[in-house]
Amino acid sequence: GLASGTEYTYRLYDKTAKKYTQAYNFKTEDEHITKFSFIGVTDSQSGLVAENGDDWNGQYACFKNTVDKAVSDNPDAAFMLQAGDIVNAGSKISMWNNYFKALAGVGETLPHMPAAGNHEYMNYDFKGVGNEEAGKAMAYFFNTPDNGRNAVGDLQTGENWDAGNKRAFKYLDDTVYSFDYANAHFAVLNTGADSIHGGEELIGAQAEWLKNDMENTQAKWKIVMLHQ
Repeated sequence: GLASGTEYTYRLYDKTAKKYTQAYNFKTEDEHITKFSFIGVTDSQSGLVAENGDDWNGQYACFKNTVDKAVSDNPDAAFMLQAGDIVNAGSKISMWNNYFKALAGVGETLPHMPAAGNHEYMNYDFKGVGNEEAGKAMAYFFNTPDNGRNAVGDLQTGENWDAGNKRAFKYLDDTVYSFDYANAHFAVLNTGADSIHGGEELIGAQAEWLKNDMENTQAKWKIVMLHQ
């Protein structure tokens, strides 16, 4: 229900702390835009895994420098695409916290469209299991279009599926979707946690959804994002 070409102000309320965040601003797309740019990033978890648990300096501080430089060089970017492996282990909430810490000053105003990578469904932090079921955090943190909710039809998990692909299937909602921006159409797929042991069935089912999605757009540019 938002109007095009309009700047909005918002803030969030923390029920536990009983206080509001500061106010943030964002502007919606102009109605007749014909030219735009966007920022593409991927594998923000790449880096050194710290033995002492200091994943900020080992991984996400580097990603923050990358994002800040990208935005500085492209201040008019309309949004950011994140092509997966957002965190090193999807079960570690501390890594998700570091990821969003790295986006501070950017993520509050720049739309953020993610793809799920294999690491989002990994249930360990190289020392043991995490503190959340892998895949659940990915589904929780992002609110994407729900037009891919039936992307895999009546597919069911098989006995030969590995645990990561079963988690990818369980939390598939909001990870397969498409959206339009000006004269471009973007489709995002979920390749699962592995390309075998269930992953090939996941992507095979989505291929049919993608074909139908592309046949129903008249956009000049058609862009597909997936992790692997």
